[in-house]
Amino acid sequence: LNHQANHLFWKFQQIEGCHIEATEGSPIVVCRGKLPAFIAKGVTVRIGAKMPDGGWAHPGPFEARVEERSEEASSAGVAHLTLARAWNRSSTSPGEEGATSGLGIFAANLDQVSKLAGAAFHYSKLPEIKAESYFLLGRAAHVLQKLGQAEQYYHAAYKNCDSLTPAAFGRAQLHINKKEYTKAIKLLEDVVLKDFPDHVDALHILGRLHYHTANTLKSQQEFHKHRKAIKKALKYLNRAVEVEKQDHEIWLVRAQVLQGEPSKLPGARESYEHAVALMKSKGIPIHPAILTNLGALQCQLKLFPEARKSYFDALLENEALREAEKVPRQNKKPRLLVSESGNQIFWQWQPIAGKGSGKA
Repeated sequence: LNHQANHLFWKFQQIEGCHIEATEGSPIVVCRGKLPAFIAKGVTVRIGAKMPDGGWAHPGPFEARVEERSEEASSAGVAHLTLARAWNRSSTSPGEEGATSGLGIFAANLDQVSKLAGAAFHYSKLPEIKAESYFLLGRAAHVLQKLGQAEQYYHAAYKNCDSLTPAAFGRAQLHINKKEYTKAIKLLEDVVLKDFPDHVDALHILGRLHYHTANTLKSQQEFHKHRKAIKKALKYLNRAVEVEKQDHEIWLVRAQVLQGEPSKLPGARESYEHAVALMKSKGIPIHPAILTNLGALQCQLKLFPEARKSYFDALLENEALREAEKVPRQNKKPRLLVSESGNQIFWQWQPIAGKGSGKA
């Protein structure tokens, strides 16, 4: 039962009888039909059409996390989902130019995951099986942003089986969400990395956490603690990029740590260049801040032709952002621009945020 629950947690199933309307440039999609309650804040959904052979129709599924769900009071069976990113394809609403039809919504059936895990718990007397059930229940609650429940389940899983490392990783994520960074570091270092020294996500998060700690140690009296935290951050990030060379986010974090070290500017430049190359190969939009940081490093290293190209590319990306802003959007958030005062030499470090995916 636990095995089946775990399988369903990762399986995107179509929500039958539910059809999607989306507008280009808007993060809000309209769902017409019976939308299950588990399609809620925190759940990752895919929107697209399936071919008869089971494959995705071109251009493939659009994947995003649900940030908010609301029901349309005047119409039964109509729900609005606010996604973490805007729909970037042709509009699908009736009457819209370039509209397409046949789009469905797909998600993991978290209700079924919880039922199966609960059944496994009640039918088994083995602590290891009960621990797995607790973990699966915690993971489903984590995704649905029921963080208090998730923490209780993760804690119970670890009490029943202290070798169940994913439960410790889930608890660490929740500590980060509550800004209890010291507790998160202890779990990741003493439990997760002890059992899995090359756990990429743990290495990545520890790099961020230790760098965050270093930035809180500003006084002259705390200088040695600051240096120690920087060294730890780089140790974990260096190992993370050795293990997973294709993750552009880790390269970007590493670059931002190195750019604060005068003796390590070449390494920072290399990290930015590697991240930019990966993002281009994956077709991921590159924020102008990344390119301006790279240009600033290249200037400091007297690589002026390369710096000119980076700044020019940053301006092009900035113009693309401005063009995107011309498309009417709901829940618009302010964007940082190349000319912002925050961009003195390097773009300001973004504070770490708790990870609430529950995909431990």
